[in-house]
Formats: sequence, structure tokens, C-alpha cells
Amino acid sequence: GETASRGSASLALCCVVCCALICRLQPCVSIRVCIELCRSMWAELIAFFCGLAVLVALLHAWSFRRFSIRGCHVLITGASKGIGLELAKESVRRQARRVTLVARNEPTLKQAAQECNNVAKEAADGGGRGSAAVEVVCKVLDVTDEEAVMAYGASLAETDPADVLINNAGGTVTKPFDDLTAADFSHCWRLNVMGGVHMCRAILPSMKQRRKGQVVFVSSQAGQVGLYGYSAYSTSKFALRGLSEALEMEAGASGVHVAIAFPPDTDTPGFREESQTRPKITEILAAASGVFPPAVV
Repeated sequence: GETASRGSASLALCCVVCCALICRLQPCVSIRVCIELCRSMWAELIAFFCGLAVLVALLHAWSFRRFSIRGCHVLITGASKGIGLELAKESVRRQARRVTLVARNEPTLKQAAQECNNVAKEAADGGGRGSAAVEVVCKVLDVTDEEAVMAYGASLAETDPADVLINNAGGTVTKPFDDLTAADFSHCWRLNVMGGVHMCRAILPSMKQRRKGQVVFVSSQAGQVGLYGYSAYSTSKFALRGLSEALEMEAGASGVHVAIAFPPDTDTPGFREESQTRPKITEILAAASGVFPPAVV
């Protein structure tokens, strides 16, 4: 950038000097010649920057080429229900080699694993994309437990490192600010932010070492726009954007890409539970965007 700027400045200076000399030697033709020189200068500048823009666009397209999860180990937190479960099913359909479901409740995890296995069998029987050979694994884990998460990450690195990490685990406390406690803010922060931080610290090293990996943070529309009753929730979801963008810059050089999703209100067990207690004003404002089924989201 600095070299290009110096080159442009030098070219402009040369044109000015030439115009000054022409004005002294042949005043009658000076204006016409100066105009031609300026046209030439701007034509070269435009051509240079157009070429630079094309190069940047090509590099951008190359760096964000489509990533296939076929044959990959996909690890999803908060995978026992809702968006996490649908992501797990879709991973099966897209022929991931192994899909690891992470959540705190073992019974619901086992049920989710059974649903994923059914999807694989149905796809195989119907000649679809899925494969009955996909391995669906359950892992009972609290992502807010740093020590347990780090131990799990170390174990995976030695056996079957994850190629894709989807940080989907999350929760909310929906109340007006005056009714919230410090514990409410802490709960949202520990689960929505630190849970993802712990998982990344546990999984990213092996991805960087292999120079291969995709990390996705599941935020929310409340992570883009603050809403009445969501001061604790939005605080944590807004933070995920800064975290994901910083990680993308840092991990990109190691072949690992980081993305973030902002889903709308989704018809999940957690959302239905939240809807029973959230303020009326929040309900009215949120109704404008509607509620979507997890499979659509």
C-alpha cells in the first residue's frame, strides 16, 4: 500500500513538472497537453486499482472456498435437542465420519444419538446422502467446567481430533435489567461465552497442528441488536462476535477458519421454557421476527 502510494505521488509530481515546463516553452498548447497527461495518469491509476481489486476478490474467494464435512469428525455442544440436534442430523446426512454429541444430560443425549442413527439408516435405505456407517458418539460434559473440558480435549487429540467444532451450548435469563442479579449475568456469561472459550482452548491446538479445522459459534439475533429484557443474554451473545472475529484473524494463518451464526427465535425446548416467563414487552418485540423450526434454522 505504501509503495503504491509513493508510486502514485511520483507519477502525479512528474505530470505537474511536465505541465509547468510545457507552459513555459509553448503556452499555446500547454492546456491541451496537460489534459492529455492527466488523462494518462488517471487511466494508469484506475487500471492499477482495478487489477488490485480483482486480485483481492480472487484471494477472498479462494480463502473462503466451500468446506465439506464429508469424512470429518464433527463435534457439537448443546447437541441433545433443538438447533444442536438438527445440526447433528444434518452432519449425518452430509456423511460426516463421526458426529460427537456433547451435552450435560445423559438420557437426552442417548435419545438424540438414536435419532441421528435413525436418520443415517433412513438415508442409507433410501439411497440418500447419509451413511449407516457414520459413528454417533455421546459425551456427557458441562462446557462451563474448564478442567473437564481441557481433559476431554487432550483425550481427543490423542485418539480422534475434531475437524469441526460447533459451539452451540447456550442459555438465557430474560428479565428487565432492574430484576437481574449479578448471578444472572454470570450464568449467561459462563455458559454462552466461557463455554465456547473452554471448548476452543481444548480443541483448537490439534486443529492448528494439523492445519485443518472449522469452528462455528452459534450466537443469536440478540447478538446483533439489543432487546428489552435481554441485557444479560445480549451481553454474552454480542461478545461472541468479537471472540469469533479475533479468533478468525489469529487461527486463519494455521488453516483454521472461524465463523459465527445469528439464528432467530427457534422453536426449541429452551425457547418454549423462556417464553413462559419473559416480559410482555419482549414478547411483543420478538413477535416481529417470528419463530422458526430448528430444521429450517
